[in-house]
Amino acid sequence: MKEWKLTADSADYIREKNQAVFQNLRVTFFLKDEKEVYLTADQGILKTDLNDIEMTGNIMVKSEGYMLETRILHYKHDSRLLLSEVPVKIKGATFDFSADSLSFDLKTDKVWFKGNVKGIFRGNISL
Repeated sequence: MKEWKLTADSADYIREKNQAVFQNLRVTFFLKDEKEVYLTADQGILKTDLNDIEMTGNIMVKSEGYMLETRILHYKHDSRLLLSEVPVKIKGATFDFSADSLSFDLKTDKVWFKGNVKGIFRGNISL
């Protein structure tokens, strides 16, 4: 199964560091049940030996029903996690959240917020 796809406006390969540096990158993560998560960032560094990606600048993550924004995001390929240790905002039709950090498990499609978590729910919601 294809796990992700990356495109960018430009790329530079640094062999001695096992890194590819991308400008204006777009990543599509493929989840189970044919769902997809779309990510854009100003810059990204792919660690070619691990398939991990460090992304910086104007990061937006979009999926069914929500949009996430942050400045720095890491993708850990072996665990299929998106991680941010800087403030994040996530918005959907019925909610707005912010937190100091976030973990997004692409295997389970679940998100965990940590530190100074604030949120607003709108409409009829059953928990």
